[in-house]
Amino acid sequence: MIKFFRKIRQRLLTENKFSKYLLYAIGEIILVVIGILIALSINNWNNNNVRANQEVSLLQDMIVDLKQNINTSNAVLNIHNATLKQNITLRQVLLSKDTKGDIPQRLIGSLSSSATPTYSTSTYKTISQTGLNIVSSDTLKKSILRYYEVILPYVNYKSNVDPKNQFQELLKPYFNKYLKLELNSNDSIIRSINSTQDMFNDNEFLNELHTTIGKRKKLIQHLHTGIRNSEFLIQEIEQHLTEK
Repeated sequence: MIKFFRKIRQRLLTENKFSKYLLYAIGEIILVVIGILIALSINNWNNNNVRANQEVSLLQDMIVDLKQNINTSNAVLNIHNATLKQNITLRQVLLSKDTKGDIPQRLIGSLSSSATPTYSTSTYKTISQTGLNIVSSDTLKKSILRYYEVILPYVNYKSNVDPKNQFQELLKPYFNKYLKLELNSNDSIIRSINSTQDMFNDNEFLNELHTTIGKRKKLIQHLHTGIRNSEFLIQEIEQHLTEK
């Protein structure tokens, strides 16, 4: 093809048809430019197609992460809900001042009970490294940033850092103080209540129990907040993928 155009140019120059040669040269330039534009358009289309596919794949992976976070929060939530009921029951027993009744061992055992979630952020880290601009919706981009940079770190702090101080550190000393552990002949642990009378008269313990119950309720609220926001973001991502 190049030799063909070259022969035409040489023939026009040989025949001294400069005006026709000029028109031909301009036409050839235009054809080259059009070819370049077409090639660029095809390349851009391919890049956009690859980018769109990558966006869909990453957002689908993010949905998996969000559902995993919901499941994790629900598992931790079940533990704290059950423990909260036991703490409240123990408080009611202590407030009754009924020293004749037996305190169930599970109520004392709940003093050291706690659970902390581990949230998945792997897909968000991948998207951050790739560049958030891969998400074509500005609204969705803002929602993702808000969830992973504001909401999740806050819920993660409240459900990981705080419980270690609120539950384990505050109540565990009383767990050790009032629950006696022994080994039977099979080397199995036997738990029994120690110093029941002292427990009923321990106002400091009762105050710490009041505090822990209140804080555990707030923690449960934070976990619910994390679950709701995870669900909202899943809905927003699914809506975006449906519209693409």
